[in-house]
Amino acid sequence: MRASVQEQRGGIGAHEVTADFERIGWGVAENSQHDLGTDLFLMARDHRLIDLGMVVGAQVKAGPTFFREEARDEDGNVTGWWFRESKRDHFDAWLSHQLPHIIVLRNLDTRTSYWAQITDGAVEYTDKGAKIFVPADQIVDAANADKLLGVAASKASRVTWEGSAWGGAELSPSHQLRHALLVPRLIAPHPNRSCPATPIPVQVIAMLVQVRLLDIAELGDQHASLPDLNALPSDAAWDWKFAAAVLNFITEGGPDVLKVLVDIDRPPHEQAAATVVYAAAMLEDGRAEDALDALDALLGRNELDLVDHAWVQLQHARALSELGRRQEARDEALNLVSLAQRAPGDVTAAAIGGAAAHTVFAVSDWGTRDIKTTISAADTTASWWRQQVSSWGISAQAEKLFRTWGRDSSVTLGGEDEAWRYLRSASLLAGLLGDHRAWRHATKQLAGYVLTHRDHGVDQGLVTTGLTMLSRCGDHKGLGLAVRRVVTEGPAAAAQSAALRVKPKSSTHTAAQADLRMLIEAGDLFPRDRAEELADWAQRTFLDPGAYAERTHPTFLLRPILVDLMSALVEAVGEQAQHQMADFVLDLPAQSDQSTANRLARLVQRLPATVWTLKRAQRAADRASGDNWELTYPLLGIAAPRMPEVRERLKAEAREGSLPALFALGNVRELNVGLVKSVIERITSRLENQIQEVAQGRLSGGGPDLGYLITLLNLWHPECANWAIVYRLLASTRWGEHLTGALNLLANRAADLPDDVATKLAPLAEAIASGPDVRPVLFQVPDPRPPARRLQVTLQRSAEESIGYLSTLARGNLEDRRAAALLARNSRDELSMGVLIALAGDHEPRVRAAAARVIAERAAAGESTARAQLPFLIEDGGVLVAKAIAAATREHRQLADFDELRPLRTHISAQVRVVFSGSTEL
Repeated sequence: MRASVQEQRGGIGAHEVTADFERIGWGVAENSQHDLGTDLFLMARDHRLIDLGMVVGAQVKAGPTFFREEARDEDGNVTGWWFRESKRDHFDAWLSHQLPHIIVLRNLDTRTSYWAQITDGAVEYTDKGAKIFVPADQIVDAANADKLLGVAASKASRVTWEGSAWGGAELSPSHQLRHALLVPRLIAPHPNRSCPATPIPVQVIAMLVQVRLLDIAELGDQHASLPDLNALPSDAAWDWKFAAAVLNFITEGGPDVLKVLVDIDRPPHEQAAATVVYAAAMLEDGRAEDALDALDALLGRNELDLVDHAWVQLQHARALSELGRRQEARDEALNLVSLAQRAPGDVTAAAIGGAAAHTVFAVSDWGTRDIKTTISAADTTASWWRQQVSSWGISAQAEKLFRTWGRDSSVTLGGEDEAWRYLRSASLLAGLLGDHRAWRHATKQLAGYVLTHRDHGVDQGLVTTGLTMLSRCGDHKGLGLAVRRVVTEGPAAAAQSAALRVKPKSSTHTAAQADLRMLIEAGDLFPRDRAEELADWAQRTFLDPGAYAERTHPTFLLRPILVDLMSALVEAVGEQAQHQMADFVLDLPAQSDQSTANRLARLVQRLPATVWTLKRAQRAADRASGDNWELTYPLLGIAAPRMPEVRERLKAEAREGSLPALFALGNVRELNVGLVKSVIERITSRLENQIQEVAQGRLSGGGPDLGYLITLLNLWHPECANWAIVYRLLASTRWGEHLTGALNLLANRAADLPDDVATKLAPLAEAIASGPDVRPVLFQVPDPRPPARRLQVTLQRSAEESIGYLSTLARGNLEDRRAAALLARNSRDELSMGVLIALAGDHEPRVRAAAARVIAERAAAGESTARAQLPFLIEDGGVLVAKAIAAATREHRQLADFDELRPLRTHISAQVRVVFSGSTEL
């Protein structure tokens, strides 16, 4: 007997399709005995050949007959084929089957298998039968493996998580630990339900991730058999040791305590949990290399199940990204995005896939970022639960703020800090999952709470922790504000402590810019050896940024920030290091980039005059013409005192109206009359234009303060003065940016003003002082009224009026209170001293600093009451008050010999130490 050709083709097709699926790692079972439209049962497996417990039914059709009805695009290319059945029976059976089904067309000539999933949307019914389109790009191969996994998961049973916190979840013992760490609400006893039986270790671990430390303590009182995690015996079970280590990490913050849990002799699921917890703690501590080593070791053993392996891989991708290995991180995370399809009943699998999507998005270039896929994948049940925890924390924080505002004095016995608990739990959940973006956000919220809570600000350790958290999570803007406040207002030692922890050579991608910002803002606080080490690193990295850039993959302009760091360290380093900084600038090639040139100019101007020897002055003059103008004039400025030809050049340019040249000349008192007249004429012309712009409603911000400049020239060169333009300026505008410099200078030098000038200025100052609020604009401008009020009072001829106005200013806003302190400078009465003493205790450090400077000046003039206040002033926890006293000491050198100020010789601020000891040594 002869066999059927179609039967022969069908057999070949089934075998060849089987081979195709086996090549991508799937298992295949032939349905030879009960074939009612399903030729093969396909068992889905991942790339490690882990069986996923999902089966797909396949109907195979082989031979040319099934490729006759082809479809083509406009260019004539085949896009696929239509598969038809004259009856609907098979299609109806496939659609109603509990298993997802695919139709596979096998081309025996090209040995290619094409497939399409049979779904309601894909099937088209005809008059009697039905058809489905099989695309030409859906081939049974590795490239389509993820699509085929999607088919396998399409009819998998879904778990409903609503109410899960009340009823718990039925989980395999090998999956419970992962769930306790990622979705603890499914494992931990609910806080509003009793726990009649002694909790098992995994339940306690889940409660620890929720940071329910008081609840755990209460359970210990209820169940005598529950071990004390703070005093665990050495022979305790591993899972109790795991709980104890997690508790220690949460309360003490040291990640190394978790390393001992990583034991290769433990079951694979325990190895995964221990390694992830340890790695997440290392990443939280900025130690990405240690995290990567631990994760590499575990992945190399290839012992984990599907979800645990993906969990470890996600942390591995996170560590790679932190070390600048972006492409490797992207490749690894990309394979995890579809994890939910491979484990559809596992809520942690969906969470891992969502976090992986965030990782892929973060390490991809802008043009390749898929926002839609990222948002869709990341919208998971676990993320909702974590956001709920974060929301509870923010709500508790808001409640605390309200009660503080309401001056609530009630005490909750046995209460805990709920805001910290929830916010810390949210950061733990995100970090243990490996969702780096969510971890950064949660850590930023937690750090903000730690720093702003009224009870935390006085605790140096907590402030240090808060600043460190902001640095580690990469919030460089918030960190800049926070460090600046802590340095100026206190406790400055906390900022120093946090900055000393920063090692820029080991910075991660996330922390790089924040670490540099920390070093810049705290640069004045470093001991000499550390400051010189950082300055040397900044110079070497500026010249050769390759290794640092490869590690951190900076998303900011690196070189300008490195120069900012050098500038911040000028006072903290020794004299030799300052000389090295000068040579560093002079050895650089010409700088055409304005941003870098601007920063280098600041460095040049900040270095002490002693470093600019004749040789360096000559080098500065020689190279100046090749740089951007922002650096050219500062270089000429440091050369001018030693090189007459350079000074003459600057004079000539200033005479022609160059303000940069004028500024480079330095002290305006040394300028000759002819030059001053020419400069005043030029500035007057520019001020006329500025006044016209204001009259037309055009407020152009930025640029030099021309009002201040012409006022300064008028004061020091009265024979050339043009006070008329100053009167016009003060009468024409209320915009503070053009007024405050001139008003402050006039108030400071009121005693030097000619009587006729003072007479004309008085009504102008009064008009500004009593003016309306500054109208809002797109950008903040200074309020000219406080300096105008100070000028108004200094011009008063009546002592009684001056005293009354001083009292009014002392009760005003920030700028008014600063003005009050400065106003008391020229008084010698008890009332003004009383006002100064009150202002020295103001909550605003800028007011305290202004008062401290005036008190120091009056102490230098011999006032015993002022001198008696000095010991109290130098106890200020920030540096702003000490710097104000140092500024007074520069003008009144006798203060440096006062015993009351002797402690400032070892002050935390290098700028202060230099003034009082002449050395930067601690």
